[in-house]
Formats: sequence, structure tokens, C-alpha cells
Amino acid sequence: VGFISVPQLVKKHFQSFYLGNFMKEPEIEQIYKPSIYKTIDYNSYKIGNLKFNISKKYPLNYSTPLPAISEGYVFEYIKAGIFPQLINETDTKSGFIWKKLNSKEKNEAENVINSINNLYKQK
Repeated sequence: VGFISVPQLVKKHFQSFYLGNFMKEPEIEQIYKPSIYKTIDYNSYKIGNLKFNISKKYPLNYSTPLPAISEGYVFEYIKAGIFPQLINETDTKSGFIWKKLNSKEKNEAENVINSINNLYKQK
């Protein structure tokens, strides 16, 4: 906690602590006025038995409803030929398993990739 609240102290005693070089001094306003994050739009997709959400043109999913997967991970999973699937289709709390994609799921995955890529095309 000390390195967050007093970065100058950490930089002084640990010269190899480079993160402190990028941190600015804390301000009193941070205590009573929290940062505001705008809501990011998202798209919903389905591959196999997993219905999931991906933020539009944003790598993080802090405000996206669960289950949420970052688009970069979706590309990696599909490239590897696997995708997470629900153990119990009615209960997400039961967890996920990795499943090799069959031909139907590969088509669904290709549609997801095309949809993501279309978001970035210039109009």
C-alpha cells in the first residue's frame, strides 16, 4: 500500500522500481471525488453452449456483464482450436471446461471474428 500512497519514497529506496517514475503525487481530490468511467458498449455472442459478451473496441471488460471475454483472448482461443464451455448450461457458477471446437462451433467462431473485425473497418 505504501508504494501507491507515497511513490517518491519507494523510488528513493528502490531505484529499480520504474513504476514509480510514472506515478504522480496523490491529490486530496482523489479521496472525495472518485474517477468516473464511461460505460462501454458491448456485443453478445455464442459459441457452443457459452453465451458471452465482448466490449466494443475496448480491451477491458470492467463494466461488461458476465461472462465477458476480451476480444484478444477470443482470437487466441479460436486460433488454438479450443473455446471455454459451460459445465452446466443452466448454472455459470459450476464453472467452465476447455473444449475442442467442432465444425459447427468453428463456423460460429468465424462469425464472431468477422463481427469483431467489422467493428474496426473504416467507413
